Amino acid sequence: NSFVVKVYERIKAPLLTLVSSGSPEQSYAVLSHLHLLVMRAPYVFSSDYKHFYCQYNEPSYVKRLKLEMLTAVANESNSYKIVTELCEYAANVHIPIARESIRAVGKIALQQYDVNAIVDRLLQFLEMEKDYMTAEALVIKYLCPYSMFGLLNICITSIYEFFYAGACERSS
Repeated sequence: NSFVVKVYERIKAPLLTLVSSGSPEQSYAVLSHLHLLVMRAPYVFSSDYKHFYCQYNEPSYVKRLKLEMLTAVANESNSYKIVTELCEYAANVHIPIARESIRAVGKIALQQYDVNAIVDRLLQFLEMEKDYMTAEALVIKYLCPYSMFGLLNICITSIYEFFYAGACERSS
């Protein structure tokens, strides 16, 4: 196992360099290989999470791979920074990428890293008043395990207040 980690460490830097230099097609090919490595040993890549941040001009197929990789490398030390970046993608004009970024935030919350801060981020999606953001945030609520029951109550209360307050404002 330590041999595999050493191999990953040696090939990591050249692969990450190739991802950032080249065409989207080349980046996708390299990212596909990196994706396999990240899924097998996410801890090796956890300090390099910024390499998986999405660029505005990247095609959606590259962004999707990067979102999966960001979710995989999230740990206690980097989860808040990754979630902050993912929340930026939620405002993306491309709705499928925005939806997937919200789902990625939910997956990181399910790993129970910095859960309170992440749930606060999820609740902010409700305030944006975009149907797809609200829908994704509500779906994540149902994915939460029972160990997060207290946070689930906070979510439900906030969702109720959001919709109740919104209904009262609309009726007046």
